Amino acid sequence: MDAHRQRESKWMALMSTWPPAQACQSKKVWELLQEAVPSSVCYLVWVHLTCSRGGVPASGEIEKDMGSRFF
Repeated sequence: MDAHRQRESKWMALMSTWPPAQACQSKKVWELLQEAVPSSVCYLVWVHLTCSRGGVPASGEIEKDMGSRFF
């Protein structure tokens, strides 16, 4: 469990100090990815590395449309 917390804290520190473009080009980040991303921070890491805003703005519209088209 201690190793899990250490990996978690490494990712949190990385995301708070490195901009996404710099993180994506870093050898250190690739090494951390090889160790695996803890599930507790996985979503945050991928949002950071892909420069995403964390949500899909069209998902609500898609959900509304599904009801009218398929049911």
